[in-house]
Formats: sequence, C-alpha cells, structure tokens
Amino acid sequence: TGISAALPAAQLSLAREVATTIGIPMYEVQTEEGVNPDYIANDGMACFHCKSELYGTLEAVASFASDSTAPITEGAGAGMGGAGGVGGVSGVGGGNGHQR
Repeated sequence: TGISAALPAAQLSLAREVATTIGIPMYEVQTEEGVNPDYIANDGMACFHCKSELYGTLEAVASFASDSTAPITEGAGAGMGGAGGVGGVSGVGGGNGHQR
C-alpha cells in the first residue's frame, strides 16, 4: 500500500482491516506523488500521476522481494469511475496495470 498525504486515514485503516480479515500480508511503502508538478497541477490526470508513482514504487519493492510471484494489486479505484478506473489507471505499470 502506498502511503502518502493522498491516502485518507480511513482508507488506510480499511485496507489494513480487509487484509487482516482475509488473511493476507499488507506491506506499506511511502510514495512521493506530492512532489510531482504534474500531480500538483491536478489537470484531470492527478489519478494517473498518483498511480504511476504508486506502481513505480511497488515495482521497485517487488524487484527486491523474495517472493516475486506475489501480485501487485490495486483496489482504491472501486467506485471512482468507469472502465479502467480514473485517469487511465489500467494502463499504469504495463500490462493491465493492476497485477504483474
């Protein structure tokens, strides 16, 4: 889970609760989308830039993980838009953008 000022505390708490309930590990990493001028401009593509930062960070973490078969998943887009999520989330990080 990418941790930054963009993630409301209630969503982080819910993510932790869900992970515990379904019995999966949840790893938290700091993301820095707030320093990206394109994200700050919020020209309708802020979600794209946020997800680009998140997936870039998660890919870097995954490259050092001992279990490289674990999927990178994303669930924050539920209810946030139509097909593919907001701001082209499905294209972030290559593939379908939701699982490596």
